[in-house]
Amino acid sequence: MRDILNVSHTKRKREKNRRVFLLVGWTGLILILCVTGLVFFMRSEFMLIRNISYPSLDYADSEELKIGVDKILDGYYGWFLSPRRNTLLYPKNEISDFVQSIPSVIDVVVKRVGLSGISIVARERTPAYLWCGETSESASVCAFADDNGFVFRKAPVITGQLYIKLSGHEDDWRESGFWYAGNDFRTLRNLKDFFGLHIPVVEIAYTGNSDYTFILKGGLEIYVDVSKPEDKTVSRVETFFATPPVALENLEYIDARFGNRIFYKSKTGTQKSVDKIE
Repeated sequence: MRDILNVSHTKRKREKNRRVFLLVGWTGLILILCVTGLVFFMRSEFMLIRNISYPSLDYADSEELKIGVDKILDGYYGWFLSPRRNTLLYPKNEISDFVQSIPSVIDVVVKRVGLSGISIVARERTPAYLWCGETSESASVCAFADDNGFVFRKAPVITGQLYIKLSGHEDDWRESGFWYAGNDFRTLRNLKDFFGLHIPVVEIAYTGNSDYTFILKGGLEIYVDVSKPEDKTVSRVETFFATPPVALENLEYIDARFGNRIFYKSKTGTQKSVDKIE
């Protein structure tokens, strides 16, 4: 009797093991088929990006842009399950970061167009100044700067006074671009606008520490210290302009760096000062 019971138990155990084995086997097979189907689906031609709309950039190399984006889209994710060019899983943020790294680009939008394309739209900086090295007279290369003082693109040879020149802070051009004067540029821009109401500014030159020289049309130079309150500098120079001791066209420089005392020098005289200018 015991032997019969043992045989019956063994048969039930084998049957149970067989069912477990079949369940695991079928589950594995279905999983493999699903993964295989998903891979084929993700790699299918109609799921891949075939058309890319690139922005028209005036101050960047369009060919380098295309090569960079194609490089980002090459290859696969993980265990070769999905191409990086897949229209649902393409590396949107990587493309955006790459385009944004171009110095001339301010912002960028990357979006999908249908199932086979993406569109890259970028906004570029507009040249407002021309940075020309440590000193504009000895510069071997000049570069465009925008209205916020970011130097972003090497410029061709430009004749005439199309842009206000910037000089100093850097002795050579950097492909990655740089900020001219950093946080002080806003003060420089405001002073440039104020001086320009009287005589157009042709150049802003950094001369060390927090000192800058504004060179006006005709050669008049104005020395300022941007660490001093901007409104005080404007007020004192405005008062000087209102009642100049010497005609402005006959002045060599005006030095507004020393509180309420302004030094000046005529083109034919010696340095003098006007005291207690408020």
